[in-house]
Amino acid sequence: MYKGLYGLFYATEGFATTGILMFLPVYMTNVLFWPELTIGVLLAIGAIPSYFKVVYGFASDSKAIGGLGNRRPYVLISLPLIVGGWFILPFATTAILFTAVVFITTLGFHIGDVAVDAWAVEITPPSDRGSMMGLGWGAQGLASVMGVLVTLIVAPTYGYPTAFMILGCIGGIGALVWFIFAKEKPISDRLSFNDTVNVLRGELKHSYLWLAFLAFIGAGFIFGVGTNFMTLFYPAVLGSGVDASVFILIWSVFFFIGGILGGFAYDRINDYRKGVYLIAPIYAIALFLLGFNSAGNMELAYATTIFFGIACGMTTAAIMGFAMHITPPAIAGTMFAIFTSLVNLGQNGIGNIFLGYSVAPFGYAFVFTVGAIVAIPVIILAKFIKPPWKSDE
Repeated sequence: MYKGLYGLFYATEGFATTGILMFLPVYMTNVLFWPELTIGVLLAIGAIPSYFKVVYGFASDSKAIGGLGNRRPYVLISLPLIVGGWFILPFATTAILFTAVVFITTLGFHIGDVAVDAWAVEITPPSDRGSMMGLGWGAQGLASVMGVLVTLIVAPTYGYPTAFMILGCIGGIGALVWFIFAKEKPISDRLSFNDTVNVLRGELKHSYLWLAFLAFIGAGFIFGVGTNFMTLFYPAVLGSGVDASVFILIWSVFFFIGGILGGFAYDRINDYRKGVYLIAPIYAIALFLLGFNSAGNMELAYATTIFFGIACGMTTAAIMGFAMHITPPAIAGTMFAIFTSLVNLGQNGIGNIFLGYSVAPFGYAFVFTVGAIVAIPVIILAKFIKPPWKSDE
């Protein structure tokens, strides 16, 4: 049941949050008629809450609310922010108000996201951590694409307010169902604020954690190299008439399948570090093969997309399962939030900068090859990341 709750939460979150990244720009262009520069600046400001996930994790670890525990009340707080934000957006027609609503909605998503991630770390036994992560992240990847497709179909026919309401309702369903059915550790088992600070300080003294930080930034970068420009890659390489959404849908479906397969495989490898460097190389291979796509070769495009989707899912399950294994149990919310924030930094920060400066002069084959090469030392890092409190499993 817990895997189902985690998968449902991540699926509904992915369905709704993807609207911020892919659906809102369409709305801002076609309805509000704002220029690209304004759109980019406003969305960048609205995304600021995503860079402070460690704050929400720290609060969730050390502060219970209303006798409900340390995880469930934060999801309850996120619920009105998520649903309310989407319902209010159609009425936010000025730049300042629109940005404020996106900011609040993003804040709600990440407050709930951090609490549920920490809960998953705490309640999942070591033997199930890969499958828990594979199911959740795979469901999010698939639902993200579905969210875009559904809203882009609904908006022209029934109006953008209706599309916004769908995103809000579905985004809230996962949080509500999780809040009703999830069980968590008793409040008496939690650390105080000062104890949480001291545990974090103690962990930061160990080299394993700094190696892990580097590895997760690198993992995010490598993932971003393969996925951030997908909508641009297929038309640019195969031909301008190619519908990139078809390939992205195929990729997301096989991402979900790969997540399940990767989680199943990772959980059956005895050493949590060995699971990474046995599974993750498939992503480097798939990324390298993407560079062989050429104009008009649709069969190769479909084959490499399917393989890349499976590789993405399997590797994500292994990497995030690994993150669960090395997260200090006492500060699960704080540390897992740091790990996922670093992945976001590598993907959306470093990855986008690299792609922006490299694709035009060197081409996609070059950037994919660089990503595959960088993947090798990042994967090898897993061999050396062992917390002092961790025994081999």
